[in-house]
Amino acid sequence: QGFWMGKCEVTQAEYQSVMGTNPSNFTGDPASPVEKVSWLEAMEYCTKLTQRAQAAGRLPEGYAYRLPTEAEWEYACRAGTTTRFSYGDDKSYAQLGDYAWFTGNSDSGTHPVGTKRPNPWGLQDMHGGVWEWCLDRWQGFLPGGSLTNLPGPAEGSLRVARGGSWLYDAKICRSANRDDYSPSNRCSDLGFRVVLAPSQP
Repeated sequence: QGFWMGKCEVTQAEYQSVMGTNPSNFTGDPASPVEKVSWLEAMEYCTKLTQRAQAAGRLPEGYAYRLPTEAEWEYACRAGTTTRFSYGDDKSYAQLGDYAWFTGNSDSGTHPVGTKRPNPWGLQDMHGGVWEWCLDRWQGFLPGGSLTNLPGPAEGSLRVARGGSWLYDAKICRSANRDDYSPSNRCSDLGFRVVLAPSQP
């Protein structure tokens, strides 16, 4: 069930290029993550990005861009680790500033993507920055332990967001932390990243 995940969150420049607009609250740097994007708009971005890549002949047949499932997101964030963060437990949060933008260092706003240390698989900004939309509907409780791609529920109106953000405390940036939002919600600390994977049958 392989997939490729974007190294960073989708930037304002990338979003502008595909959608022709930039809804972000913090517009000082086009390399900053796009925010104030609803789940529905993030889905539309993925559709348009897929169409553009197909038209340019840049996609393998049967592949498409989409949002990550919640299981894919946590799998990629953890990068084989079982600690509180992808770089260790860091119970005092002394190292988090090297990996994430959060209330302790964000100066109440976003920053260009890719400026913090990556996780063991080379992905950046999985902790902090902006919350990231996931494909799944929200379910209140997840089973513990090790699982293989737990599917999301078939019904429900809320959607999952992962990763914490510049607006939240350090503990919210943990690999396991999660939150729920209405798919129409737009927040100045809510964005997304994409995956490339085989299209759904």
